[in-house]
Amino acid sequence: NKLRSWALFEKRSRKILKKLVHRWTHMEMSGAVNKWRDYVVSQRRNKKILEKLVHRWTHMELGGAFNKWKEWKAEKRRNRKVLDKFIMRWTLAGVGAAYNKWMDWVQFEKN
Repeated sequence: NKLRSWALFEKRSRKILKKLVHRWTHMEMSGAVNKWRDYVVSQRRNKKILEKLVHRWTHMELGGAFNKWKEWKAEKRRNRKVLDKFIMRWTLAGVGAAYNKWMDWVQFEKN
């Protein structure tokens, strides 16, 4: 009876151990597949980036025109900010002058 129990225990232990080894092996293979997939995705991404770069280099004339437009647009924005600032100061100066005239009038009226 003890011998039979021990034999069953051994048989079950081997079966469990076999499943465990199979799972570990499968996990290692799965990890390798995931690494390979990540490598392929990375290579595809790099290829697309290089294709974009080559396309841009081959169409530099168009890229140059676009860049000039962007620079012009940025300069236009800067000029608009300067003009807005000037108008604000000019307006505030007018308000300040009007306030000063009013204060002069108030002082004149007091005397």
